[in-house]
Amino acid sequence: QEALQLEPNNAEIYYYLGRLYREKEDFENARINYEKAVTLAPTNYRYHFNLGALYEELKDKKRAIEEMKAALKHNPDFPSALNYLAYIYSEEGENLDEAEEMIKKALEKEPDNGYFIDTLAWVYYKKKKYKLALKFMLESIKTAREDPIIFDHLGDIYKKLGKKREAA
Repeated sequence: QEALQLEPNNAEIYYYLGRLYREKEDFENARINYEKAVTLAPTNYRYHFNLGALYEELKDKKRAIEEMKAALKHNPDFPSALNYLAYIYSEEGENLDEAEEMIKKALEKEPDNGYFIDTLAWVYYKKKKYKLALKFMLESIKTAREDPIIFDHLGDIYKKLGKKREAA
């Protein structure tokens, strides 16, 4: 807050305030500060990405998608935004071909990222390509083993493959 008194139009200060509020789970103040950062520096892809992630956390998918697209407009190769948008699409079961292309592009940049591999597996799951989904989900677990969502996804895939014991 003191820094803002000295530099009231410094987007970076608003961005870091947004991060601090988000860490404190004060989502309304996080949103206000992220939005101010985006207003002051509309071409900064990191600001759009963090605002989009916050909107997704607040269950505002439409605005989350808009912000992820804005992040990608300013940095088309930003792997985290590619993954995030691909995951949102896969969760919604829409734009699955686009989601597959985006996550493959993200994996070109970070081929060992277990969360990105999970997204690819989930896209295949939503496309009803269960064997392919299983292959990538098992790969994902090697590097992102502590995320319960990945194991939930694995269970869903096993269930679709008729492997009830493994699913359980």
